[in-house]
Amino acid sequence: ALVGMGDLFRHEQQPEKSSSFYRQALAKDPGNGRALTGLGFLAKDQGKVDEAKEDFRKAMEADKSDLRSRIVYANFLAGQGHVRQAIALLKAVPAKAADLRIPVKIAEYEVLIGQNAKAIALMHPLELQKIPLPDIYLVLAKAYQGSGRMPEALDAATHLASMEGVPPVMKIVAARVELAGRNPGKAKEILDSIKDVPHLPSSYWLSLGEAENGQNRPAAAEAAFDKGLAVYPNNPRLLLALADTEIFRKKYGEARKNLEKLLDADPQNPQSVSHMGMLVGI
Repeated sequence: ALVGMGDLFRHEQQPEKSSSFYRQALAKDPGNGRALTGLGFLAKDQGKVDEAKEDFRKAMEADKSDLRSRIVYANFLAGQGHVRQAIALLKAVPAKAADLRIPVKIAEYEVLIGQNAKAIALMHPLELQKIPLPDIYLVLAKAYQGSGRMPEALDAATHLASMEGVPPVMKIVAARVELAGRNPGKAKEILDSIKDVPHLPSSYWLSLGEAENGQNRPAAAEAAFDKGLAVYPNNPRLLLALADTEIFRKKYGEARKNLEKLLDADPQNPQSVSHMGMLVGI
């Protein structure tokens, strides 16, 4: 109950109350892995990297058979750039103790370091078994795309997008694979299937705008980029995409203003410099 209250307040972004409940749980049971994991997340959210790492490590050590705490620690390590260490941590799990999360996570990490063939080798047998786990097809879509095998990447993306209960962030990845495969209409269909979701990431608006541009609807693309920038002001990818669309629509003044924002933030950005060069003399 104490850990549950800690989790509740953490999700409600009340770190002091959350921490209090976690520490009460640890006072009763110093080896409470869930409480240690909760403290790790709190520390991570506050930018206390070393403290978070130690809490996650302690949580894993508290119960070495608990796969969740091991995966949380591995995710943290991968997020800090220690991907090979994360892979080694999960490979250390005995085969008899592992479940599907372990090979899927290892494959996910392999993609992060460009080892797409290894990721495919891990996931393809699971694909053949038709296991209804979206994460498998997410990894395959990325790995096949990274290997230049677009037909297989598109198949994986289509399968992923068609599955029940797929989180929006996964659908966005599927849409981006479709965009890479020059299927803007299909990408738009996938993005349109994401309904009534608050706090969509910037990649949603970027993908939606690119899908509209791909279907020769620059006004709709501009509207999508504008909506994204209303939520994520000065997002460089959205600003550049918007400026590009404005140049296409001969709205040179607006494009120049957006490129100036980008150059103010990063004067040496080659894409911004190149786009601004297009406007010289116009």
